Amino acid sequence: MQQLIDRLASGERGLAIETEIEIALFQPCEVYASVTANAAATKLRYVRTDGRIDVCWPQDWSKDPAETITLMDALLSAQKQPEAA
Repeated sequence: MQQLIDRLASGERGLAIETEIEIALFQPCEVYASVTANAAATKLRYVRTDGRIDVCWPQDWSKDPAETITLMDALLSAQKQPEAA
């Protein structure tokens, strides 16, 4: 995730990085089991738990890069924190 933060901070924008961010932030749930990018890395293929696939555009993560960087920094920090016993 740090690589994505660095890329956003350096000014990278567009569907490719937004797709990568969406995949990095994905958490499986009761509806969606996984997500991958399409061949062009411009759309997302969400695989439902029942096997169906939904294809959609990623969110506009690079519209407000400072907000996205803050979110990803917080998630990265939380991942680095040792679990409380």
